Amino acid sequence: MAPLDSNVLKLAPDQGAPAYRSAPHNIEAEQSLLGAILVNNDAFYRVSDFLEPTHFFEPIHQTIYETAGSLIRMGKVATPVTLKTFLPAETDIGGMTVGQYLARLAAEATTIINAQDYGRTVYELALRRDLIRIGEDMVNVAFDASIWRRKRSSATANCPASRPVCAISTSRWAACSPPT
Repeated sequence: MAPLDSNVLKLAPDQGAPAYRSAPHNIEAEQSLLGAILVNNDAFYRVSDFLEPTHFFEPIHQTIYETAGSLIRMGKVATPVTLKTFLPAETDIGGMTVGQYLARLAAEATTIINAQDYGRTVYELALRRDLIRIGEDMVNVAFDASIWRRKRSSATANCPASRPVCAISTSRWAACSPPT
């Protein structure tokens, strides 16, 4: 086979493309949803059945969602003013203080009508990140020769990489899929 017909050359990444890719996320959807919750706390109940803090890509958004959710569940109001006392004041978020960032979220909020759609977007992107992480783990396990030293049937049945796939398929896809 001629070197130009090789699959390796065909599958090689484009030389102009970066050597890395970032995990799927949508910061604007996260910000819009959090802003909607801060403006109208009822927006939280539109997404709280399926959306968890860990579904947010940005760690500060995870903290904001979790803190706002705790306040709302206790019957308190979650606004930029009430929320900023629960977040570290020294946190720098793109050159803004926590109070400034929370105020910006509220000012650029989406309407409560769109909250569920933005929540679904955040949720689905978190699923994609989980699947990518599981795929990376499976590749790393496959490169580990020690799992293939066992009998072939037990290696595939007891492969550590298959456990996360089963976990995500039963917990996220079946039991926790967002409403349509």
